[in-house]
Amino acid sequence: MGCGDHDEVSNKDLLTRDWGVTSMDDEEYFDDDAGYCFTYSIVFTFEADGDFKSGPNVQLSFDGLDTTYSSQGSWELASAAEDNVMIIQDDETQYLKINSISSAQLSGEFIYDDDSSAVEFEKTN
Repeated sequence: MGCGDHDEVSNKDLLTRDWGVTSMDDEEYFDDDAGYCFTYSIVFTFEADGDFKSGPNVQLSFDGLDTTYSSQGSWELASAAEDNVMIIQDDETQYLKINSISSAQLSGEFIYDDDSSAVEFEKTN
């Protein structure tokens, strides 16, 4: 490589790994509409072939009860700028708008029909 040459790393390359959710809407916990307060430990896996997994590390704790679940689906970049990710799981589609991404951290927003939630991730592997 010559002086000034560098390899470009795409958002797709950076996204392809396991990401642990560290906060949603600047909170380390989530209050649902029913008034339950629960914590979570969620790992999203974006695989290079387009497969998507959440879990098996999804853990929700509320009222002293723990439950775990996992989900599988697919993902793809939904914009030429590689800043919108379409995630399809359980016949539902949601979008993740990437605000910033590096090899260690991801910041974005989950976009819903008429709302959004800020989300922060850290690389887990």
